[in-house]
Amino acid sequence: MSYVRMTQIVDELAERETARIRLGKGRFQAMMEAIEVIEPLFANAPHGVMGLTPAFIAAPDASYLIIDLASGTGNALHFGQLTLTTVDLVTIGGELFVRNVDNGAILGAMNEVATTRYVARPNAWLDQAHPLRQAAYEGLVYASPANGCSLLHTRFALPLSGPALRHPAFQRMVDFAKSVLADEQPELKVLKGFDAALRTVSEPLVALEAEVAALMTVASNRYDPHAWDADLVTLMQRHDWSWHVSDDLAEQAAEDQQVISGRLNALPLEVAMAFLGSAGHRGHAWRPALRILMDQPEVLPLAA
Repeated sequence: MSYVRMTQIVDELAERETARIRLGKGRFQAMMEAIEVIEPLFANAPHGVMGLTPAFIAAPDASYLIIDLASGTGNALHFGQLTLTTVDLVTIGGELFVRNVDNGAILGAMNEVATTRYVARPNAWLDQAHPLRQAAYEGLVYASPANGCSLLHTRFALPLSGPALRHPAFQRMVDFAKSVLADEQPELKVLKGFDAALRTVSEPLVALEAEVAALMTVASNRYDPHAWDADLVTLMQRHDWSWHVSDDLAEQAAEDQQVISGRLNALPLEVAMAFLGSAGHRGHAWRPALRILMDQPEVLPLAA
């Protein structure tokens, strides 16, 4: 294993992570400014289209623009992506379904669950395994400031056509939706800029992560972590690497990570790399373990 390459990887990961954090903070602010522009559209219709009758919501000529300001997984508020999805309704086998206009994909059924506000649902429908809920398209249910599920609303459904347009409040939503599709909303333009910058910073991480995985494999073939520190292997395997975003056992997890950091940094770099596999059994848990190695004594002088 090349110490030089290892330090290059650590250095680039650190630089890109720093850039992601900076851009993520900017993205979050841009997202909040976009919310400030969108939420007033719901002043006279807090439930949005979900305030309409089921017959109006599921009218055959209805179509909607779904604005998701933070699409993605993990910390999507900071690192997600703006997505704009236009949907309409299509009849298949005598039943109404929601279709993605751009690619024709069927997204779910426009059934009773899809047209009932979350707070008004019977208890049986709260079960995600309920057949009606499994079949339903729920993209409209959670897409208004009064969805009853979240304090921060980042998903909005705006009508584009259908009987909703008979009400002035919904006509204002239509006008806004059309301006969004025409790329005329400055706040969303700013958000798109941050998203593009985040993609530029984040996309090379795929190749870097593949290289880290290869280095981990090489190190594991050369060194047996159990032979060096079996207790550390056990600790890394049971450690909650997501403790910093969870309230569960956070204090104990923080103490465990201090112990892990001390023991990893006491090992030669090549040997420490072999231990990263002990953290990698749950998704990308080796990432925070690798960050610990960014402070490894052998790395700091070479990466400076």
